[in-house]
Amino acid sequence: MLRTNILKHGSMSSFLFVAFLYCLIPFEAGASNFAIVLRLGVATCLVLLVLLRFRPEITKTAAAYLGLLFVFSTMAALRGLSGGVLALACSAAFGVLIASAAIQSTAFRETLRTSLLLLIAFSVLTLLLQVVVYIYNGSVLDIHQLLYPVSEARIYQNVGFMRLTGFYIEPGTYSNWLYMLLMIYVAISPGRSTQLVLVVAASMIFTLSAWGGGVAALLIIVTALSSGKWRWVVLVFTVLVVVIIVVPADLIDGWFAVYEQKTDLDQISAGSKVETYAEFYRILDSVLVVGDGFKSSFCDFCLSPQDAGLALNISVVLGLLFAVGMFGAYFFLLLRAGEFAFATLSIPFLFTKAFYWDFVVWLLFFLVVFGCPRVVGKR
Repeated sequence: MLRTNILKHGSMSSFLFVAFLYCLIPFEAGASNFAIVLRLGVATCLVLLVLLRFRPEITKTAAAYLGLLFVFSTMAALRGLSGGVLALACSAAFGVLIASAAIQSTAFRETLRTSLLLLIAFSVLTLLLQVVVYIYNGSVLDIHQLLYPVSEARIYQNVGFMRLTGFYIEPGTYSNWLYMLLMIYVAISPGRSTQLVLVVAASMIFTLSAWGGGVAALLIIVTALSSGKWRWVVLVFTVLVVVIIVVPADLIDGWFAVYEQKTDLDQISAGSKVETYAEFYRILDSVLVVGDGFKSSFCDFCLSPQDAGLALNISVVLGLLFAVGMFGAYFFLLLRAGEFAFATLSIPFLFTKAFYWDFVVWLLFFLVVFGCPRVVGKR
């Protein structure tokens, strides 16, 4: 399937694949804004190309969503202004235009589907390559720094093994972003993604991300129940069991120790999330309608407040009313379209550690609210 799609939609899909590597995938560049500028620049070039080649129309629905976003962004900016408002505007425009083009043009939808499939396959294969190299000679192949020389991957040493990341910056980022890329792909690829979902789920488990492990279990269960293709689920679990049998016992103990540490509320990782939610509850009355703004100092003392999830992130910046409206519309439209499986798989979307200005967030959101899965795929 991948080879056929590449041959049919070659050059444009290859361009999108490279562009997505440098605008959808997060990386860091020290204290400078180079990473943000590069991502914005690549996204701008991509949007201009899509505008010139496919000429998507901005519908009244799209204009209404952008209008609401502008109103809430303006109110939030009055409480605290920073470059985040520009990043949000660019990200929302990116999501609207790419989603509109995908819904209105069959040719672009196929091109987008192929580029996403390439990106997902590349994600899984680079992780597999890292695992093979590490098992073979004990060294870590830092693919992230090969692709993003200004950034440095956070590859963690645990009890006798490494938590590898593929070309992503850290294991949690691998799981979070691969999940969102997969959801975008499924949204425009009805009936084509059962095996891909299970492969992605299996790869998340091997990053030892606690969030990724939970999402992987959800992906496997919901996909099996909705598709009825239990043989693929059996195959995935068989592979996992074989791996567990082959891998030394002390390594397995180390894996379980990582999961236990990540889910123990007395430990730093899980405890930080609890602390973040407690702080949000404390300021809730001040962000009910208008957010804390783009220069918010919310939970500065917390370890990683963004790990508490996208819904909380948006609620703090733009207000709880906006977040409830945004995600309420998302799930209402899915349920109205009868997309119960996709709606269930979308629950982790609320808890991804993406920021409110990440391109991948608004691309997934607008694909769903403008067309809904299966509806998009059938046009």
